[in-house]
Amino acid sequence: MHVLPLKIYELAISEVNMLAPEDTDGKIILSKKKIFEALGASDNERYHRLKEVILDMQNKTHVLLRIKKKRGYEFRSIVPIPTVVWNDYDDNIEFYFSREIIPYIAGMTKNFSRLNVKDIMEMKNRYGIIIYKRLVMEYNQYEHYKYRGNRTQKQIDEYKNPFISIQELREITDTTERYKRTYDFIRKVITPAVEDINKNSYLSVSFETKKEGRRVI
Repeated sequence: MHVLPLKIYELAISEVNMLAPEDTDGKIILSKKKIFEALGASDNERYHRLKEVILDMQNKTHVLLRIKKKRGYEFRSIVPIPTVVWNDYDDNIEFYFSREIIPYIAGMTKNFSRLNVKDIMEMKNRYGIIIYKRLVMEYNQYEHYKYRGNRTQKQIDEYKNPFISIQELREITDTTERYKRTYDFIRKVITPAVEDINKNSYLSVSFETKKEGRRVI
């Protein structure tokens, strides 16, 4: 997914009531003004861009859930926001989330994945946004546990300086079939993402590679 649809998706998610998901009927409302600010589109093209971005978001934000059953796993492919409603005479855009996805979204609070949406709106690189989300989960755990005494110092250090494998990074950035050479993957995906995160978010990030033999893992 390109960066603009990803921004609108995260903006919509930020409006879901994470503290009381059972009270959420799946409908949230965003103002066109807020979305146009994210799009950065001129007056002449902004309604056309709005339609393009919404359609792109719906086409590319599928979530695959794996649910454990007695005999194995059940897989569900879900479109998180199957319906979006807007018109040409008022400022509101209505986003209707799938009911099946609400518990998954609400779970982001429990696994420390709550994001700073202002950071995401400033970011320019889609890989930066995706990796930022992954790093925020780790850093939020670091902030949560560092003074609580119920984690070892090693665990706390790992939250602050997490190891994320090349395979996981390829999976979350949807680049398993692109940039086959690790050198190209780092140059095209990781380095621009880290630059974007450092420039446009509260995180300060650096990275180093880890090897098994001659292979970067």
